[in-house]
Amino acid sequence: MSGGPGEVSLSDMDPAPIEPTPDSATRHPRRSFAQSLPLVLIGAGVLAVAVGVAVVPPDRTLGSSVRLVFFHGAVTWTGIVMAWTAGVLGLAFLLLRRPDARRVWLVLSMAALFWAGSLAISFPVMTMTWGGVLWNEPKLLMSAEVVTALLLAWGVGLVAERPRLTAALALASLIVMVVLLTITPGAFHPDNPIMASGDMRYIGTFGVIVAGLLGISGGLVLTGR
Repeated sequence: MSGGPGEVSLSDMDPAPIEPTPDSATRHPRRSFAQSLPLVLIGAGVLAVAVGVAVVPPDRTLGSSVRLVFFHGAVTWTGIVMAWTAGVLGLAFLLLRRPDARRVWLVLSMAALFWAGSLAISFPVMTMTWGGVLWNEPKLLMSAEVVTALLLAWGVGLVAERPRLTAALALASLIVMVVLLTITPGAFHPDNPIMASGDMRYIGTFGVIVAGLLGISGGLVLTGR
């Protein structure tokens, strides 16, 4: 509304500019970085895995098919690392109530996912390298047992929604995995043939694939916060 002479209309008044405070000026970039970090990790991880698999040197016997063997080994190692991480975080929660129990469950989910993936990839790898699936091969059976333990821990943690129980199950599944890895004989399955080869081309490309898979796992865990 317009007023008389000398009066000022509220509609004619410009709002006073709001000066940004130091907190508001710095909070937004930090929030943006935290929001983009999971996608950065996943994207960088996918790129590292693709590059690592592509540059694996061909094997004299398996040729370029050895890339699947490398990928299988890297998936297994990632599952082992994530199971260790889940177990340690579970122990930390039981003792210190840190970190958040949901974070423990998310890492446990990654351990179950990668171990299940490793078991699934075992079948084409065995067919390709040994001409068929050796159903009684000790490490194949061990992988199935580890997957069962991790999936049980994951499922109970999902349904029960009890933080201490989830943390205890993550720790218990780590203990099961460590015991099974320790007592299971190699039989036809050699122990860590890539690292034992001494060939830095194999070791380097394998390391790149593992790093990429760990980056993907970390990104997926952060997206579930």
